[in-house]
Amino acid sequence: MFVLETTRDKGCRQVTRIRAICLDFGNVLVPFDYNRLWQGLSRHSSLSEEEMAQRFRESDLPILYESGKMSSQSFHREMSSLFKITLPYEGFCDAWSSIFDRDSTVDLSFLSSLARGYVLVLVSNTNDIHFDFMQQQYPVLRAFHHFALSYQVGVTKPGKDIYTAALNMAHVDAKEAFYADDIETYVDAALDLGFRAAQVRTKEELVEAMSRNGITPP
Repeated sequence: MFVLETTRDKGCRQVTRIRAICLDFGNVLVPFDYNRLWQGLSRHSSLSEEEMAQRFRESDLPILYESGKMSSQSFHREMSSLFKITLPYEGFCDAWSSIFDRDSTVDLSFLSSLARGYVLVLVSNTNDIHFDFMQQQYPVLRAFHHFALSYQVGVTKPGKDIYTAALNMAHVDAKEAFYADDIETYVDAALDLGFRAAQVRTKEELVEAMSRNGITPP
């Protein structure tokens, strides 16, 4: 399918075929809320939910884990120490994954239809525990051809390498790819690399953004 593209810097127009659709996971396909984690862990800790949330924001543990620089077992131990909790590994994994809604906002049939005409790549800041849960819980992931995951690539968004990894997996240039994310900074990073990109948080916004970029949703 051919679209009329306007580049960010030069404002010039050229016809380019979109060949790959790259999507974020959290709040694009599935909503999530960290408050569920604090609520769950507060039953096992002397800390308040607010104290746990603040410690988490100030810690480097999330970025270390999501960039693949820490094992899941080490993350469990360090988080248990940070939050003053005693939970077995399996119980911690359940709590850690409780942030996600039960159902996806984008259904499998929608993505499967797109996958017949485009290469689909999931581009996500995630980790081993979460991705294992995501694969078990959300059938929508079956529609994706490739997964550019921060803990496997070794860098989190908005780092350039995770976007480049997605392009390499899809065998496309940036100008041939569309990217959607709920975080503006991550969208801007994709635009800087030459992607067509949009900030979205609902299926309706995703469909509209695709249509603006010449992708006809099923």
